[in-house]
Amino acid sequence: MASVAQQSKAIRQAARSGQLDEALGMAKEVVQNNPRNLLANRLMAWIGMERGSREAMHYLQQCATMDPEDPLAEVGQAIFAERSGVIESALYHFRRAAALAPEDERIREEIERLGGEAPDGALTTGVIALQDGDLDTAVEYVRRATEERPEDLAAKLLLARALWLQGNTDQAVHLANQVLAANQSSVVALMFLYAAEKKRGRILQGRKYDAQAQEIDPGFTLHLQLAGLLALTSR
Repeated sequence: MASVAQQSKAIRQAARSGQLDEALGMAKEVVQNNPRNLLANRLMAWIGMERGSREAMHYLQQCATMDPEDPLAEVGQAIFAERSGVIESALYHFRRAAALAPEDERIREEIERLGGEAPDGALTTGVIALQDGDLDTAVEYVRRATEERPEDLAAKLLLARALWLQGNTDQAVHLANQVLAANQSSVVALMFLYAAEKKRGRILQGRKYDAQAQEIDPGFTLHLQLAGLLALTSR
């Protein structure tokens, strides 16, 4: 029987080669056995969107839960909301996506098309600073975003990333623990905690977080940049 990592690889290959029915069939099988597989949920969401399936929204929400920083999950929810005639919700999700990916002009165009304005708040400013490598500014503004909205898990994970880059490992781990307490399926929080335990030489505890993270994103294939930042070895 193929491992989850092998199944995920096969799904990616089928999707990239245009064999969507085959990819969808494999994704369904993976989700049945492991509802927390992020790649399979993404594929179920986007193929479902293309085919007009109402189940797509469920998978989009699952993706947003497992990876709160992912702007694509927000874009998908925005598209679904607009198709359902709920423009206010569509604008909310497009604006959320724009804050997480301020460099994406296509998202800003969608907001303008719906009569809204692109976000320019603390989170957006912090993300731009983080992308530019201005860590002090990133920490200042993303921290402000977490204070404005303490329930914003994506902001906490972005702040953890900036703090880790600054060398403030303990603060980053504290934030990751906060996120995991609220959402046990956050793959990025699990990756931070795995990296911290590995750094401290606590191998057994680290393996626990690694196993949980690998269940969601085998081999960290959807988070290779973060895995590199945290010095995690993919499988």
